[in-house]
Amino acid sequence: MNGSLQAAAVENLRNLRQLNMSGNRFNGDLPASLFALPQLKILDLSVNNFCGHIPVSSSPGPISPEVLDLSFNRLNGTLPVRAFKNIRSLNLGGNQFSGSLPVSLFALPHLKFLYLSYNNFEGHFPINLSSVPVPLEALHLEYNKLSGSLPTEQDGHPHYN
Repeated sequence: MNGSLQAAAVENLRNLRQLNMSGNRFNGDLPASLFALPQLKILDLSVNNFCGHIPVSSSPGPISPEVLDLSFNRLNGTLPVRAFKNIRSLNLGGNQFSGSLPVSLFALPHLKFLYLSYNNFEGHFPINLSSVPVPLEALHLEYNKLSGSLPTEQDGHPHYN
């Protein structure tokens, strides 16, 4: 499938729980109506040509999806971390996000899998993983522009490599 994904195509799918439209040739902006679907738990729009930002800034609370895969598109802008409160798995790899990683991203209560590889994030890693409990089980940050070192723990004390 190709072309833009129109808001009218999805806004009435109020009972939809899972949507996978990966590996197509959709382009243009992501429709905000997708992120407003109340029952949607899994959203996979990876490997398309969507551009622009993730349109959730108008949402007063968190978005419904728990699994969100928008990898390998042309998305940019800032990460709407406040809207990700329910997210368990977030894959935004292979996009054009930039800037520093927000500390609040690592404080999301349900986040287990975070993939941000192949973007343009820069700066130092925002938290000391040895002193802050983080629920993550998988963290992928390769191919960004991050700098500095990550702490490792030896003898119960953090050490930097």
